[in-house]
Amino acid sequence: LALERTDDPGLVSFNLAVAYLKQNQWTVAESNFLRCLTDDAIPKDRRAKALYNLGICIIKQNAKDLKRLRAAAECFELARNESVALKLLDLSEDAADNLEIARKLWLNALREKHQDT
Repeated sequence: LALERTDDPGLVSFNLAVAYLKQNQWTVAESNFLRCLTDDAIPKDRRAKALYNLGICIIKQNAKDLKRLRAAAECFELARNESVALKLLDLSEDAADNLEIARKLWLNALREKHQDT
C-alpha cells in the first residue's frame, strides 16, 4: 500500500529491508535492498547504506558460497568507497571491517572446497 502512495518507492523498499534485517529475515531484506538499489534517483547516502546492508544479508545467508561471498565483498567495498566520499566515517569503517570479514570467509570457503576435492 505504501509503495502505491509514495513518490519515493526506493525509500519504502529501504525501510522495509531494514525492518526485515532487524528480524533476521535475510532473504526478504536482501530482496528489498536490491529493489531499493534499482531506484535511479536513490540518494547517495541511502545507496551506501543499502549496499552495506545487502552485504550483511548475503553473508548471513551464504557464509560458505564462494560466489555469494564475493558479491558480499563487492557490496562492502562499494559501500566503503561511497561512504568515504560522503564522509560517512562510521559507515566507511564498518564497511571496511566487514569487507575483511567477507574476504576471510571467502578464503576459508575456498580452502574447504579444495579440501573436499
